[in-house]
Amino acid sequence: MKLISVVLLAAPTFGQLPAKDDSIRLFPQPTSYSPAPNAQDLLLTPSSFKITYDADSSDVLDYNINETIKNLFARTPSDEDGDTVDLEELQVEVVSSILNDKSYPNAEMDESYTITLSAPVATLTCNEVYGCVRGLETFSQLLQVSK
Repeated sequence: MKLISVVLLAAPTFGQLPAKDDSIRLFPQPTSYSPAPNAQDLLLTPSSFKITYDADSSDVLDYNINETIKNLFARTPSDEDGDTVDLEELQVEVVSSILNDKSYPNAEMDESYTITLSAPVATLTCNEVYGCVRGLETFSQLLQVSK
């Protein structure tokens, strides 16, 4: 199993932080994490935010995208206010031309992914569909819903 990388060009939406030591709290822990200097918080709006992918249809990916959106906006909003920029879309890019929906995750699969958060469009790049599933979970951990 390959490890993950998270690159932040903007700050998580009032997310997972503040921690007393300002360290990111993700599971599994990324191999690298690069916050951008002077980053702004990202704002997701239920009526306009979408997750898209440009690949053949994938039952596994479709299901996990729908669950991620449903779970993101089912959270109780935070009362924090601040300067934000709108995040309109997460583009999922599957590098492999084969979306292997027929097999279960196994030790030989490449579950690596990279998330780049920037407004208005963020990207999740993965080599195989289960890397995208893992990346969607990390994406959801980076964010906290605000009012």
